[in-house]
Amino acid sequence: MILDASRYNFPFLRTATYNALGQSHLLSFHEMVVSMLSETTNPSAPKTALLLMAHGSRRAQANQELVDLAQRLLKLGHYTVIEPSFLELADPDIVTGGSTCVFKGATRVLMVPYFLSAGVHIQRDLAEARNLLILKYPEIEFRLGLPLGPHLRASCGLSGGVADMREPADQRPRGQRHGHVADDPPRDQ
Repeated sequence: MILDASRYNFPFLRTATYNALGQSHLLSFHEMVVSMLSETTNPSAPKTALLLMAHGSRRAQANQELVDLAQRLLKLGHYTVIEPSFLELADPDIVTGGSTCVFKGATRVLMVPYFLSAGVHIQRDLAEARNLLILKYPEIEFRLGLPLGPHLRASCGLSGGVADMREPADQRPRGQRHGHVADDPPRDQ
């Protein structure tokens, strides 16, 4: 059932994977689910870890959100190793996070960029961190995924997130409740 759902409900989701030579390969969401399920049913399959990577912030609360996400994902039970990491401004850094995955027994590390778009950080900085990890642990497979932003917009709908940002009507200035300007009479009267 999960397998069918992944194939038919999310055909647009893709993630890029890279081998030790830096060659890329696109995986569909369905292929990722197949990989995940094979690990739970095949004890000889590689132990896969998730390395969540965010920019990092000077605000501890902002960084804690990624730590909390890692803990929530861990509770789902699909992966036994999930580590948060940060590009800058917070610890652990990405190479330290990747090393922690290896020390916890991972033979494959899926590097998940918690970014909105594939800007300089994805193209240069995260790829550089992946390459450092490949050099440090050549026997381990490190796969750098695409940023989550496009997947979130496609699966959740950007308009829903924008709608959530609107102020409740009772908190708007008197003439602006229900989308009116001050000169318009309110619709509910």
